[in-house]
Amino acid sequence: MIKILIGLLIITAALMAEVYDQIIPETNEHPYKIFYNYNYKEPVKVQYKTSSETVYQLNIIKRPGFKSDKNIPREYRSYTSDYTGTGYDRGHMAPDALFDYNQTVLNNVYLMSNITPQLPNLNRKVWKRLEFYIRYQTMINDSLKIENYIFFEAPIKRIGSHKIAVPAKFLKVIHFPKESKRITECYLFINKESELLNRDPMDYRISNKLCNFYRNTLHKNQKQFKK
Repeated sequence: MIKILIGLLIITAALMAEVYDQIIPETNEHPYKIFYNYNYKEPVKVQYKTSSETVYQLNIIKRPGFKSDKNIPREYRSYTSDYTGTGYDRGHMAPDALFDYNQTVLNNVYLMSNITPQLPNLNRKVWKRLEFYIRYQTMINDSLKIENYIFFEAPIKRIGSHKIAVPAKFLKVIHFPKESKRITECYLFINKESELLNRDPMDYRISNKLCNFYRNTLHKNQKQFKK
């Protein structure tokens, strides 16, 4: 019990800075909601819904280039050049494979406000497999709600000329429909090579209790930040 309490205190201290400065709302052409942090120059949370009607609709093959988001004040934007030669991928939080049914929608998924630094072994392997699992479950359940939480720990590593913060952890939460036998599944990934040895996304699943602790930390800190 003491070890558990110490662990939770350490996590709490590490996540105290998780607040957002701007929300970019979900629209038909921008089908995901962004909670953006000006200091980190990236999101701390991205959420969206999936639909079986669009998962495999059209599937545009040619991908657009990454572009900075003009909805973000210029001094807080990130740019695709910030990632070049750093060893980190431009990791989508709202995935392109889920939103390639419309060109405008796909273009908006490639805005840099939807991107965070992920190690290749995360972005191209286990994260990608989990996104495939989400598309598969969407076809079974018709619709899912997805939440991505991005966490940082001191000392924060930064990359690029605009000093983009490198996340320490990613939490992906899958909410299933009420009529589903599943309710919520949570997956925690540490953005560190030594923590990405397993290729099966199911190896990164965590309990709903620990998941809720992470999720609530962001929202509690936001309330304190606004006081």
